[in-house]
Amino acid sequence: MVPRSFRIVVMPRAHRDLIDLEAFIARDSPRNAAALGDRVLARLRSLRTMPNRYPVYLPAGEFPFDVRCMSVRPCRVLYSVAGTRVVILRIRHAKQQDLGAQEF
Repeated sequence: MVPRSFRIVVMPRAHRDLIDLEAFIARDSPRNAAALGDRVLARLRSLRTMPNRYPVYLPAGEFPFDVRCMSVRPCRVLYSVAGTRVVILRIRHAKQQDLGAQEF
């Protein structure tokens, strides 16, 4: 049986999150910033198969879908699964405050 393949959609805010994180880290270490970007992108691609393997971070309630969380140290990738799409909502440093529904 061929595994189901999902399409990855990165929302503009998540893209901006990653750019901002890389810029912040690059102040001290451009090499570490580039490595982080590469790691995050590789892990995003891994969501093409079995995206529901990561835990629900925020259950549906305040909004009409579950938000899942994948750890890519030192970041958390927050995403939802909608049909055959995996929608990347935010990419946050683990030390940043948790988000409320209005911040997605």
